[in-house]
Amino acid sequence: MTDGAVRWTVPLAAAKPLAADDKRVYVADGEMLHALSAADGKVAWRVVAGRPMTAPPLAHAGWVLLAAAGDLIAIRAEDGAVVWRKTVGPIEFPPSLDGDLLAVSLVDGRVIALALEDGSERWTRNLHSSPGEPFVVGERVYVGTQDKTFYVLYASSGRVEDHRAIGSQVRGRVAIDDERVYMAGLLHSLPELFALYA
Repeated sequence: MTDGAVRWTVPLAAAKPLAADDKRVYVADGEMLHALSAADGKVAWRVVAGRPMTAPPLAHAGWVLLAAAGDLIAIRAEDGAVVWRKTVGPIEFPPSLDGDLLAVSLVDGRVIALALEDGSERWTRNLHSSPGEPFVVGERVYVGTQDKTFYVLYASSGRVEDHRAIGSQVRGRVAIDDERVYMAGLLHSLPELFALYA
């Protein structure tokens, strides 16, 4: 970061956006996840997903989560051990993790919440339109859907606290501060920025 000099390079074909934590960089390459040392690029471990990965990996709080053709795979970041694997349905976006709650958007219109430690299901909410990338923080799960609706769900139960038509499909994950929720979307092919819940 001080001078932009290249520290290391590794010849890999990254099929999805990279994920990283303070020790490793995670590269999804077909059916293989490579964990590379952030310090020198050496391979720390590899995991074979067994199916093509359909969403970027998520690396957070000592975990790496993979979506592979309908399966969600939870991996221990330190050594690459697969802790659990669960068939949930097609996933196009990385899940979101807060504490021990994992929120996952499924292409068929459902948002599901899983317990991080074992993958057991806590709740399911059918939003009747394919949801985008979820964001769970504190007591809420925020997610937009293809039918241009933005939802706020209670993290404890999946019950809808609020929903509103926003006239645009949300692109990417939302961001929040102490007072507002921010999101980006496309309205008639033009970018648009929203701030809600002032």
